[in-house]
Order: sequence, then C-alpha cells, then structure tokens
Amino acid sequence: MMTGFMTWLYEHYIEPEIRLQPKDDGDLFRFSLMESTAAPQERADIDAALRFYTCHGLLLGLV
Repeated sequence: MMTGFMTWLYEHYIEPEIRLQPKDDGDLFRFSLMESTAAPQERADIDAALRFYTCHGLLLGLV
C-alpha cells in the first residue's frame, strides 16, 4: 500500500517525467498498440501496476 505522499509524488512528478522521456519507434509502437487495444479496465490495471512498481523502485533507491 502506498502512502498519500507517494501517490501525490507519482501523480505530480514521476508520471509526468516518465511520459516526457523520448521514445524510439519501437516504444512508440508498443505504447500506441497498448493504448488503442486495451479495454478501460485493462488500462486502469496497467496504470496501477506502473504506479506500484515505479514508487517501490524509487523507495528501493532511497534505502
């Protein structure tokens, strides 16, 4: 379970930084494919998994 601070940090800093990272053609293709074919619930699940692993990876780096 993530704290309110980690959720805020992810939504206001980490996630926007991830989206701004340059992507090559393969990355653009995979992101486009995922966004166009995933059902809304699947997108929500993907976003939740990304948030979880990103925040916990950040915490591992701080320890």
